[in-house]
Parts: sequence; structure tokens; C-alpha cells
Amino acid sequence: MFLKLIETRDKYAADLRHAAPEDMAAMRRTLAKMDEKLEECESKLAVDLENYQKRRRREEEIDKRYDETMRKMEIRFVYYKHRLFDRLDMVSAPIFRTFKNDEEIESFFDRTAILEATRLDEILSVDLSELILENE
Repeated sequence: MFLKLIETRDKYAADLRHAAPEDMAAMRRTLAKMDEKLEECESKLAVDLENYQKRRRREEEIDKRYDETMRKMEIRFVYYKHRLFDRLDMVSAPIFRTFKNDEEIESFFDRTAILEATRLDEILSVDLSELILENE
């Protein structure tokens, strides 16, 4: 729509060059009003774009923090599963409350299985106090 307004304004400006002298003053005032309205629209669009970009940055930061927290919970889960199995329920209950559906739980177990297959020795070599501090 904004582009259509610009096209209309440009056509009007081109028509002004061929207008009769008695019509030029009125056409120039109309053209000035069109320019003013276009500038208002452009300003509003700029504000909208800035707000959208801010919102997207906030959403991306939240997503990043969520992903980081999930990775840490996965590591903690694997650690407890293999080193402190008797306390696994204490760790897993708050984890599973964060999930909205069975797909998220299944995805969590898939990721922990990958961790166990690829980084188990590394995870188990970490001191529990380091693991807790890392997750705080």
C-alpha cells in the first residue's frame, strides 16, 4: 500500500510538469500534502519496524536462554542418572514440569541419549559442585 501511495505521488508530480499554469499552485499544495502524508507513513513504518526488531531480539534472547538452560538440565540429568541414581527423581521432577507435551519429553530423552553416547565420560568426570554451579 505504501508503495502504491509513492507511485501515485510520483505520477502526480509528473503530471504537474504538464499542468496548466492556473492549476499549478493547487497541484503543488496537493503534492506537498501528499509528501507530508508519505513522511508520516514512513515514520510510522520505521517505528513499527524498530518495535518489531526489538521484540524479535527479546524473543531470540529468551529462546537462547531457554536452550542453554535445557542443555544444562540435560547434562545434570545424565550426571544424576549415572552417579546419583537415588536422587534422580529430585532432579527430574522439576525438569519434566517444564515440558508442555510428550513430544518435548521424548525430545529431552533423545538429547540425553546423545549426550550419554558422546560425552558420558566428560560429564561424569565433572565434580558435582561444578555441575551445580554451572547450572545456577
